Formats: sequence, structure tokens, C-alpha cells
Amino acid sequence: MKELDNETGLYYYGMRYHASWLGKFISPDPKFHNYPHLTPYNYVANNPLNNIDTDGMDILIWYQKTTEVKDWTGTVIMGYETEEASWSFDGTNASEAPDNEFIQNFISAYEYNISNGGGDNTKKAAFSETTFELRKGNRSRSIPAEYGKNEIVEWNPEGGLRTYNEQGNWIVLSPATVLEHEFDHTIWRDEVGINNVDHSYKDDFYGSWEEYRVISGIGKDEVGSELKTGLANNEIPNGQTSSMYYAASYRYSVVTKSTISNEIDIPKTKEHVKWLKSQGYKIDHYPAKYK
Repeated sequence: MKELDNETGLYYYGMRYHASWLGKFISPDPKFHNYPHLTPYNYVANNPLNNIDTDGMDILIWYQKTTEVKDWTGTVIMGYETEEASWSFDGTNASEAPDNEFIQNFISAYEYNISNGGGDNTKKAAFSETTFELRKGNRSRSIPAEYGKNEIVEWNPEGGLRTYNEQGNWIVLSPATVLEHEFDHTIWRDEVGINNVDHSYKDDFYGSWEEYRVISGIGKDEVGSELKTGLANNEIPNGQTSSMYYAASYRYSVVTKSTISNEIDIPKTKEHVKWLKSQGYKIDHYPAKYK
């Protein structure tokens, strides 16, 4: 339940006030220009059964909440049950986070990146006027928002990246650096609009211009978020680049020892490769030691 303003009878949603008797906000959605097909005064795209409206300026983290099943006396009778829950991170409330492994891994990555001098886009997401969602996934990726819904980042807190750079060296990026990469895609779509993101083909090295922008940066004075955060986290040697080839043979996912580590966990990487194969992904490019 949102905070009720007793003087006006309106509910305060952080970015605007809601008149419950009208079922509408009394001011337009700050991001109404992203949804030209909807009235700027609607609530959750007129679909409150499937959508939610937080106060903005946060990252909404979805996780599996496990609780004991007890009878009326408080005695545990059926072990545990799991349900999906969410918690909003605003960049300042890490100490209030639930004791959940996925959330704690995210906070660890967030603080690690920023304390080292990287993580600009993940921080921007936490303080943005837009709400972004973070969900756990077997692979890390950025998912464009559907109408009336939020931008989503799926992230594997164990999923690092092994990549080959322009200097002819193999390097490993931590899951923390991968998190920043995906939030860069997400923030950029929100800022410029999905139709203005350049997914056109660049070359065989990077694939699209958008990947080139995130990995290395466009222009002599711009540093890609992956390169900046990887350098800050000492995962990329000074003076070197992050990746030269975007092709799978030169850039593929691995499992690392922890969320902030770039040391490959070989047994877990083998399990990850088995999962990729079971899902129909090609694994021919993985070295034999990871199969």
C-alpha cells in the first residue's frame, strides 16, 4: 500500500500522486513519451493484474523466498515452501536487503564495481526515475521492455565471460563486470528509445555497433562500460582492451569462483556447458577442459 496524503486524499507514488476514486494519476507519467499508445495518466498500462507501479528510482529485484511451513502452534509441519518475491534497491538501502543469496550477490557486485571506479550504469539504474527489474537467469542478457512493463536484466551471479582481446590475450571478466555490461544496454534503451539503438552490423569483430559501444566505446574519448569496469576490477591489464571478437569462438560464458571473481571454476563450468548443450546451444567452441 502506498502512503496516503490525508490532506488531499491522494496516494503518493514517489513520482506522482494517484486519485484512487478516479483510478488515475493526476499528473502524467514522467516516461509517457516512451508509450505513445497509452494515456500519460494511466496506471500500470491499465493492467493492474499483471503489472505493478513502484515509486521509480530503483532496481526491482525478483528472488525466490523460502519460508518454513508451520501449524497454528508454530511447529514446522511440512519443511519449506518457496514463492517469488521482490525487493526494491535504491542505491542506499543495501543494509535493509533480505537475507537472500541472489540479492546479496547483486549487492556484492554493485558495491565491488562502484568502489573500484566502475559500475556507472548499474548505479544510474538504481537512482534513475525509471524502475528496472533484475531477475536471475542461467545466462546474462538485457531484455527490452514490453508496453507498460519495465526493462529487465537477467543475470547469472556465477556467470563470467572468457574473451580474446586485440592484444592476443585471453581474459576472464567477473559476473560483476558482466552485470554492468547488461545494465549499459538497458540504460541506453531507456535514454534514447529502443528504435534509436544501433543494432546494425559493424564487423566480424564486434557484430553490431551497439555491442561495440558497450564493449569498447565509440569515439576516441569514450570508453565502453565493459572496458572501464573490467579495467577498474583489474580483470583487464592496463593498456589492453576487453574483446576483439564478438563471435562465440572468442567470447563465451564460464562459471567463476564467486560473483566478484574472474577465476574460472572448471567443474561448475563443465556443468554449465552441459546445460547449454541441453538447451540446444552450440558448444563446439569450448575448449576440451570445459566439456
